[in-house]
Amino acid sequence: MNIDKIITRFSNLSQVGMFLFSMFSVYYFVIPIYQKEIISEELAKKEVELKTIKKEIEKSIVIIKEQQSKLSVITLQKLTSSIYIECTGIMSNSGSFYDEMLKIDIDTCMNNVLTSSLVGELTNIQLDKIKNKSVLLAVEAEVEKKKAINEIKSITIKNFKKDDIELSEFQESILHLRHLAGATEKDINDFYINVEMENIKHQIMSKYQKKISVIFEKLKDIDIF
Repeated sequence: MNIDKIITRFSNLSQVGMFLFSMFSVYYFVIPIYQKEIISEELAKKEVELKTIKKEIEKSIVIIKEQQSKLSVITLQKLTSSIYIECTGIMSNSGSFYDEMLKIDIDTCMNNVLTSSLVGELTNIQLDKIKNKSVLLAVEAEVEKKKAINEIKSITIKNFKKDDIELSEFQESILHLRHLAGATEKDINDFYINVEMENIKHQIMSKYQKKISVIFEKLKDIDIF
């Protein structure tokens, strides 16, 4: 009888021991492993999310850079056009367009354009590159301007023939009025000489205008990126 009780108690104790061991195993082994799996799964999800976010950010950066590049190119084109308009005097309302063109201080004119609101889309580094280049281009343009001035000053008309000088309709009208007003032969000759000088001056200035246009266009070739 005592043996049966002992066996029964031992069996009960064994069950209790097994229960405690099971609880211990679950608490110290199963639960941590399960938690670790959950954490690993969450980390994997977060890693995927981070990669997705990173890709989106990289795409956004590329788009922003492309937009900035386009804006910079457009701004550079606007600057070049503005410099051409302002620094050639092409929009001048003056009667003597070529005289106004030769009066322009190209270096000052270009600097004024490069300090205007047009440069708002450019970075300081880009603007510095453009300004450094513009200094060289201004010198190049001034050299061409001095050449044009010297050519104009050296114009001389000798042994000209009236028939070789082509008059515009306006000039024909003026000549007709001078004849009606009783102009002398010398006056008529002087008129033809002035017309021929203006024609030569026009040729010189047209050549000068083309040269400085080519010079200003070099601004577009600057690597601002």
